[in-house]
Order: sequence, then C-alpha cells, then structure tokens
Amino acid sequence: MLKKTEEKLKEKLAKIKEMYLKKIPLGQITTELKIPRTTLGRFIQKQDFYNKEFSNSVTKESLIKNGKLGNNKQAKHFSILEDLSNTKTCYWLGFIAGDGNLSGKRIAIGLASKDFNHLQKLKDFLQIKNKISVYKNTRQTPGGKSPKERESAFFRFTSKSFAEKLKSYGITERKSGTLKILEENLLNSRDFWRGHIDANGWLRFFKMNNGKDETCSIGLCGSFFIIEQFYNFITNFICPIKNKIQAGIGTYLIVINGKNAYKIIHFFYHNSSEYLERKFLIYKQIAENLKEKYDK
Repeated sequence: MLKKTEEKLKEKLAKIKEMYLKKIPLGQITTELKIPRTTLGRFIQKQDFYNKEFSNSVTKESLIKNGKLGNNKQAKHFSILEDLSNTKTCYWLGFIAGDGNLSGKRIAIGLASKDFNHLQKLKDFLQIKNKISVYKNTRQTPGGKSPKERESAFFRFTSKSFAEKLKSYGITERKSGTLKILEENLLNSRDFWRGHIDANGWLRFFKMNNGKDETCSIGLCGSFFIIEQFYNFITNFICPIKNKIQAGIGTYLIVINGKNAYKIIHFFYHNSSEYLERKFLIYKQIAENLKEKYDK
C-alpha cells in the first residue's frame, strides 16, 4: 500500500515541486492533487527541494489566509490605537474597556448575538480577518423556571502589541474591579465614554406619574475608579451633578435621571459617528420626546 502511494507521489513529483516552490499552501496542494496532508508532508521532506523554513512560512501563510493567525499587517493596523485624535479609535477603546476580555496576548469581545453587526464594525475598523463566532448557551433562571437559551457572538484575535497598548491605557486583565484609565486623552474624550456606555451602561426613556409624564435616565456600572472618572468627566464637561456612586454586587454604578440625564445623553450621542445601534435608537426616542421639555 505504501509503495503504491509513493509511486503515485513520484508520478506527481514535478507538479508537487512546482506548486511547493510557488509557495502554495500544503492544504491547497493536497486538495488539488488529492494527496493526504500527512503523506504529502513526509514526502516533501525527503526531496532535495525541501526547505524547513520555507515550509513553515507556507504553513503560516495558510493560517493567516484562513484567519487563524495574526501577521505583521495586523500589527500595522493596530498602530491606529495610538492615534487618540481619531474619534473612532477613542470610541472602540472605550467599548473594549467595557466588553473586552484580555488574557495574555489574547483579546476577546463578546456580545449578545443581536449585536453581531456591532462586532462586525469593530472587525472592519481593525481590519482583522478573524471570523466572528456565534454560540448558543443556556442560562439558568431564578425560581426554578425553565432555563433560557440565548446566543452570544464573540470576536477573538491574538496580538502582543495590541494587548500591550491596551495595558498602557489601563485596560488590563481581570479589569472588572480594577479598571482605571491612565491616558488623559481618553479621559477627556466623549467618544471614549460613549463607547464605554454602549458596553457597560444603559439609556432609558420611560413614563412616570401614572403615565402622565415622561423622562429619561442614564447609568454606568464598573469599577469604583472608572465610575469616579466618568463622574469627573460629567462635572467637568457637561453639567454639575450631585448623584452618588453606589455600591452594587461586585461592582459600582451611577444613575442620573431627568434633565441632567437628558443633557448628558445629548452630549454623548448628538452628531456621533460611532454607536451601538439599539442605544442610539433610544437616544433618538429621548431627543424626539423630551426636547421641548428639557432643551430650554
């Protein structure tokens, strides 16, 4: 059996050599010539044209092409993280600071599958080929009710330079209780804070007084440090507030209602270019219904 296989390989030797020297990935060669991958690899290693470094580079190119391995081009794309005059850069850093997960040089951003398109925007911004994966998971509900099934979307990639840049800004591993932004340009950016609100905050438009009146609220949760920095941004750039930072279960939060909430929401979302679509729709509802009441 082995002899027959080797004879067939020898018959295709000229074609194998031609494709190999053209740096065609081994996976493509196996598909076109109908040769098992392992068999082809062992056969090539015995030939005088075999080059270990060359073979490794061919394999690497194949992995990059399929979005399974980072490359130097990605490193160039990540340099955009250094341009904090770019409003999109600030927005996505704020979003990653909220919904991103950093582990060594691995970065993952997970959202509900209904926000798949938002991950696609991030993917396009970073110009990374890695695919966005969607998973189904079951969440237990309180009171013994039937568990609910939900879908989550994850965008994952690996980059040492990207991870190091995040850390230099204060976006570190296991950041939920420790996140504290170290870069002043981010702290003073409304785009950064809008990104963070889209990740870890909420907007509400609601009725009160038995439906006779309408108002709105904005809230953000996270580490004590990030909530304090958010509080300082609001008082320095938007309006004075007296709301207190509240301690939650393993987190801190701040909630602002009424006219101040309207001012803050308008400041962050009016004439913005990057946003989570479903939160922007809430902003539009707030702007349309409360403009006459609060915009005086």
